[in-house]
Amino acid sequence: MSTVVSIVFGLAAIALMLSGIASFVFWELQWFWSNWDGVRLSEVLLLLTWSVADRAKRKLQAQP
Repeated sequence: MSTVVSIVFGLAAIALMLSGIASFVFWELQWFWSNWDGVRLSEVLLLLTWSVADRAKRKLQAQP
């Protein structure tokens, strides 16, 4: 029984974390959209994707 309860609470915690991350990302994109007239949402998403890919590439190159 305790295993089922811990699994349920674990899934609930994961769902809350994902919800928080999603709302933060949405809030950030909304801020970019409202404050920067020249920046399109697609450009922001492209920049974020490039930044994450560049970081991952550097981590892979740093490994022996």
